[in-house]
Amino acid sequence: MKATLRITGGKKARQRLFSLDVEVLRPTPHKVRQALGNILRNDLPGARCLDLFAGTGAVGLEFLSRGSVSCVFVENDGAACRVIEQNLAKLGLRGAGRVIHSDAIQAARRLGARGDVFDVIFADPPYRYELSSQLLRAIEEAGIVAPGGVVIIESSKRERLRDSYGSFELSDERAYGQTALRFYRLRTNT
Repeated sequence: MKATLRITGGKKARQRLFSLDVEVLRPTPHKVRQALGNILRNDLPGARCLDLFAGTGAVGLEFLSRGSVSCVFVENDGAACRVIEQNLAKLGLRGAGRVIHSDAIQAARRLGARGDVFDVIFADPPYRYELSSQLLRAIEEAGIVAPGGVVIIESSKRERLRDSYGSFELSDERAYGQTALRFYRLRTNT
């Protein structure tokens, strides 16, 4: 059964989103998206965002609704990419969003080679694959995090992640049921 997704806050609050009727996608729950938007309320206005493993694009669309100037959506499933495009059009956000049909790690490398940087990077890899540590290393190597930027990893609460990966340090961690959000920031040398 297809879940009814809605934007939780910002200019597009309460607007419905298109979704896919497939079991492969596990959309970030409404409660978690709302909490994430509230946690990042000072980071989002004017931010350049990257939504990795974007699914229907609900998180990146949430960021745009809450004041981000742009969002790149990376999704490996072609049908999901089309849904993201439909959602951007429905919300009148086509000019602020770009959809890339690609593997997340390869996309991070390509974005880095282009010189793209992001203030907020959100990644929701499939829980059963535990790709978070590999993804954090790829993001660091690609150099796509802007100074002061944040990388948020959504994962199962059971997934064990370290407090640091290369230059990234865990700055916050929140749990919502079986879902965990972990916030990594670049280590500052003071």
